Amino acid sequence: MARPRTVYRAKGKYGWLVTLLAALLVAAVLGGLWLFYYLQRFLVYDKDTVRLVLPGDRVQASPISDDGEGPAATFTPVEVEIVVDPSDYSDVEAVAGKDLRTIHARFLGSDDLTQTRLDGLAAGMGDYDALVLELKPALGMLRYQSGLALADSYRVNGSLALRETTEKLKARDVYLVARLSALVDTSLATRNAPEALKNSSGSGVFMQGSLAWLDPYSTLVRDYLSDLMFELRELGFDEILFNGLYLPDSPLLEYSTPMTGTPDPVSAVSALAMYLRAQGEAAGLRVSVQVEGDALVNGGSARLGQDLELYFKIFDRVAFDVAADKRETAVSALRAVPGESDGRLLPIADAPVAGLESWVIR
Repeated sequence: MARPRTVYRAKGKYGWLVTLLAALLVAAVLGGLWLFYYLQRFLVYDKDTVRLVLPGDRVQASPISDDGEGPAATFTPVEVEIVVDPSDYSDVEAVAGKDLRTIHARFLGSDDLTQTRLDGLAAGMGDYDALVLELKPALGMLRYQSGLALADSYRVNGSLALRETTEKLKARDVYLVARLSALVDTSLATRNAPEALKNSSGSGVFMQGSLAWLDPYSTLVRDYLSDLMFELRELGFDEILFNGLYLPDSPLLEYSTPMTGTPDPVSAVSALAMYLRAQGEAAGLRVSVQVEGDALVNGGSARLGQDLELYFKIFDRVAFDVAADKRETAVSALRAVPGESDGRLLPIADAPVAGLESWVIR
């Protein structure tokens, strides 16, 4: 009878290694999933692609070239940390408003700004001697065709060709004012999240209704606004009227720019306001600001970062747009600010405001 075969099996030597590799694989998958969702906040949607822009790789806008055709795209990594000091602008010299021209202007909002309307105004302005064009509304989409690489990259560029029209208007001695929303810019903030105000939880771009805000300390944001000013000066504009130069009234937001402390709203907005004034001087432009009417009437402008005393020192005009029943209250509130202010108040209304030299009719 045949003897049964005896099979000897060696004791497993690599079982622990298989277990370790399996555990590492599971950890890698979980880590990859977490990283995938975390990096969503840093996605930037360009014209043709989607890019990942980390905080240390922020894009800087290039300055306008001398020929006015716009810059080539230049991208420079920037590491920024801002030291925040309490704001004190009491010693700022009052430099604005000297030799200021009185204007009686027609206002065209972004929705009404068409080539047909512009051509009609170029043919004749009637009783108006100035024109205020809303070229960058709160949505952030430019109404005109800009030569800036950033506007094209983030698909916020417009299609309206201004040069020929502005040349006709300037030939008639029409004073041209461009209204630009400074910080309220939903399109750029949502398409370039690293440059926007973010939720206090760090989960994404801060939104208040349909509006989003840019970070006032962002180098890219400051360069973008400056480049727009230089470009519009080259197109024939005489003055920039900034609106949207305020922060939302909410404790649930954080700045995207790294800094040593959290600035109060007045410090943050005033720092940008001072920068814009300096850029306006460099470009040879008048620079004005539009305050939030209701906040002004209610005496609550500081909560949004609006320092009216500083505004009258650095901005040529202080504009306001309020309901008809609150207009005179707003005028009184602005007149109460120290300094010669009457000639620099600019109401945006449906009829001229009695007692004020300049006005804008919408």
